Amino acid sequence: MAEFLAKWDQTGERFYEIGVDRGMFFPLKNTAASGQPEKYEYVDGEAWSGLSKVTDKHEGADVNDIWADNMKYLSLRAAEKFGATIECYTYPDGFRACNGEVELVPGITAGMQTRQPFGFAYRSRIGNDVKFQDYGYKIHLVYNATASPTEKSYGTINDSTDVEAMSFEVETTSIPIGTINGVEYKPTSYLEIDSTKVDPTKLAAFEYILYGTEGGSNPKMPLPSEVIEYFGGSVIPFVELDKHYLALTVGDEFTFTVNKNPADASIVFSTGSSSVADVGASTGTVTAEGAGSTTITATYTDSDSVSYTDTCTVVVTAAANG
Repeated sequence: MAEFLAKWDQTGERFYEIGVDRGMFFPLKNTAASGQPEKYEYVDGEAWSGLSKVTDKHEGADVNDIWADNMKYLSLRAAEKFGATIECYTYPDGFRACNGEVELVPGITAGMQTRQPFGFAYRSRIGNDVKFQDYGYKIHLVYNATASPTEKSYGTINDSTDVEAMSFEVETTSIPIGTINGVEYKPTSYLEIDSTKVDPTKLAAFEYILYGTEGGSNPKMPLPSEVIEYFGGSVIPFVELDKHYLALTVGDEFTFTVNKNPADASIVFSTGSSSVADVGASTGTVTAEGAGSTTITATYTDSDSVSYTDTCTVVVTAAANG
C-alpha cells in the first residue's frame, strides 16, 4: 500500500512564532534640502523600550455577493486595511508628538495636539521543536501609522502592585511597493522580513540601517520599494534629478546629477527651448543661452518602450552690463 506524500509534524518542522522585542520608533521627516521638493523618510529612529505586546489587525476585505440570473454570479472583496494595537510600559520621547503631546516649556506638557504620523518596527521569534526560539525571527515594518487616544490607569500602591501597561490603537495608510519582476503590486503599510529565508549577509547589513551604528549612521526604516530592492527584487524604474528649479545667468553652465533605477539606465536630456537653455543629450550639462524660462527633461526608456521622466524648470536672466 502506497504511503501518503504529505507528512505531518516531522522533526524540525513543528514551527511556532512567539515574543516581541527590538521595538523601534521612526518619525516621518521631510529630508529634502532647502528649496527642493518635499521628500519624506523614516529617519532618526529611537529604540522603543518597555514594549510588551503588538497585535496586528488586518481588516476589511469584506465579501460583497453579486447576484444575476437567479444565482450567485460572483463575490467581490473590498479593499484591505492594516492596523495594530501597541502595548508598552513606556515610549520614546519622539513618540510624544505622535501621541498628541507637546512640551510647551521644559517639564510642562500639553495634550490634545495634532498627532504626527510615524513608522514602527519590531521583531518576533520563530521557533521549532529542535532549535526552539533560536530557529529564526521576523522583522515587522509598519508605515504611515497614526495613534488614537487611549486610557491610562493609575492605581494605589499595595502589597501586590502590578504595573499597568499603556495601549495605543494604530491605524495606517498604504504607500506604493512598485513593480517587482514584472508584477505590479498594490500599495501596503506592512512588510515582514523572515530571517530564515533572506540572504543572511544582506539581513545583517539591513539591520545596521534599521538600528543604526554606534558612532555612525542614525537608525532609518527604508520604504517598501527600497526594502525589496535591497534584498534583490526588481522594482519599478525611476529617474530623479538633483535640481527641480534652477536660476542661471546667460553664459552659466550646470550639470545635473541623476538618481536612477536601474543603476545603468541610459538617460537622455532634452530642453523645451534651446534659445533659453540648451542641454547635452547625454551629459546633462545645461548652458544658459538667453533670458526666459524653459523645462529640462530627463528620460529613461526601458526595453518595453515605457518612459520614465523627471523635469527641472530653468529660469535664465540676462547678464548684467559692464
